[in-house]
Amino acid sequence: MVTIINYKERQKEDGTSFYVLEVQGGIEMVKSQKTVNFYATAKKAPKPSQ
Repeated sequence: MVTIINYKERQKEDGTSFYVLEVQGGIEMVKSQKTVNFYATAKKAPKPSQ
């Protein structure tokens, strides 16, 4: 599942504005390579909208 967690208004070089959505996926457990312990993380990514 993907959730929109934030949005920001940005401007192009020509002065027109657009929005960037910040989306986040579900939580996943990852094993640390250094400590061999598990921790929870969620991936985030910006997505421009039109």
